[in-house]
Amino acid sequence: MSEAPGPRAGLSQLLPAGLAFRLRRLAYLFSRGLLSLRTRGLSATLQRVGNELAPAGPVARAQLVLPAADDAAPPAFTPGGHPRASVIVPVYGQLAMTLDCLAALALHSGDVPMEVIVVDDASTDDTARVLPASGIRYQRMPVNSGFIAACNEGARLASGGFLVFLNNDTLVQPGWLQALLDTFTTHPDTGMAGAMLVYPDGRLQEAGGLVFSDGSGWNLGRFQSPGDPRYGHVREVDYCSGAAIAIPAELFNRLGGFDSHYAPAYYEDTDLAMRVRDAGLKVRYQPASVVVHREGATSGTDLASGTKAYQRVNQGKFQARWREVLQREHAAPGTDPFAASRRHHRGQVLVIDVQVPKPDRDSGSLRMLNLVRLLLERGLHVVFLPDSREREGDYASALEQLGVEVWSRAWLGDMPKWFARHGDRFDLVITSRHYVAASYEPLLRKHAARARWVFDTVDLHFLREQREAEIGRGSLRLAQRTREQELGLMARADATLVVSTHERTLLGELLPGVRVEVLSNVHEIAGCVVAFTTGAAWSSSADSATHPMSMRRIGWWARSGRGCARGSRTWSSTWSVAT
Repeated sequence: MSEAPGPRAGLSQLLPAGLAFRLRRLAYLFSRGLLSLRTRGLSATLQRVGNELAPAGPVARAQLVLPAADDAAPPAFTPGGHPRASVIVPVYGQLAMTLDCLAALALHSGDVPMEVIVVDDASTDDTARVLPASGIRYQRMPVNSGFIAACNEGARLASGGFLVFLNNDTLVQPGWLQALLDTFTTHPDTGMAGAMLVYPDGRLQEAGGLVFSDGSGWNLGRFQSPGDPRYGHVREVDYCSGAAIAIPAELFNRLGGFDSHYAPAYYEDTDLAMRVRDAGLKVRYQPASVVVHREGATSGTDLASGTKAYQRVNQGKFQARWREVLQREHAAPGTDPFAASRRHHRGQVLVIDVQVPKPDRDSGSLRMLNLVRLLLERGLHVVFLPDSREREGDYASALEQLGVEVWSRAWLGDMPKWFARHGDRFDLVITSRHYVAASYEPLLRKHAARARWVFDTVDLHFLREQREAEIGRGSLRLAQRTREQELGLMARADATLVVSTHERTLLGELLPGVRVEVLSNVHEIAGCVVAFTTGAAWSSSADSATHPMSMRRIGWWARSGRGCARGSRTWSSTWSVAT
């Protein structure tokens, strides 16, 4: 048996990281191009090369659906059955703006069963004459009492399972309500969910909020593009603006609603978010729920006058109430907002694979997707970088709904520059497949030096190529080159993942002392009807038929010695990540 390659430096490792990446990339494209020609033909190969060389496209602002013109009458809502959501719209004057808001609600809320409750805070214009209409629950306050009182009055009247508070200076976009409510299903520990707020010109206004230790707030992503991957995934935040938030009615009532301590307005939403977390739940930002917010249209923007002046006063009240938590858990003012927001995660993980996982297409994608879910469940923030640089539409969106930050061609730009900007973020990097890992190694060594590096083989390619050569369907020379590359990567990585104990045993002989772990196919087990003591566990929970990651299969995970109770859920895995 020949000696395995050690961690000595090759020529590319002596070059600047950016140049080494480009040289390895060219070698990779050449070898993969030859393979593509043999397996896919010339047309598909040229298309792949074109995609690789295509520059990043222009970054567009959000495509919004805005009202064509003001209407003189409110739209008709048709109530029916028990509503899933009660949409509460507090209003004070601004009738034309309220009518725009209601028109957007009627057009873009889909088929979610809902009721619309308009609470008129003693408007002095024509609101009381025009608004009462078929399907709208209209409630007029006897005297002007402020935003908090109006919202709490709407909650008192509500019959829906969720309360959705919506400013009347908003214009909801298609699918906004379903996406907002889906947050509570996809992430069951959610206590409050907030929409992506955008300006009428398509720029981002808020992708969730951040609170510093002095009680001051920060709108993440303000004036940036809504398409930026940093703002495109569901994630935990300190608070979400009360302009468009959802909360279970039972939780809102249990917490006592918006606190009149902050009357008439400002900081009531931030205080409620703190109480939600104090109850053991999460506050999450939902980018798939897009709402246009004409910021300042109702309360102005001058901190020295009008209702807006209460923002400064209430910051002091908020800081006094939450001083201990703010000092213990929140960053000091002036801290980089992205660094401050990392307190919600145990660490940051970069995952690089050949493409965005397509779990309905191949086993490797299903394994990768569930590996990502394992990382998320351990409190880690996952950034996914597809080597193809293609977004893959709904597949990327599905990852983002799980909480994964997905990058693609329009945003990556020059790869060495991207790593120079982002590499220091990561505590752990997982690269899948030797031909992908080899390309990125120079950039990881240069720009993500503090991160632990895990090389995921997916399978031992050299072993497969060697077996193909032995039956006359491959090249022994190619298998030897692959062997040298794979073993060299393993020798330099902090850990290597393989899919079978046979592979781990083989590598133990070739690379003694190198850490090799088994991460076989990963599937979610949705309960069982036979205890593991019989030697098998067969999934039978009804959830297994509806959950996108569930599979009816025998659970080999039982060998770990853990039991399986009916209706329980666990993961089949023999490898864990600790950062």
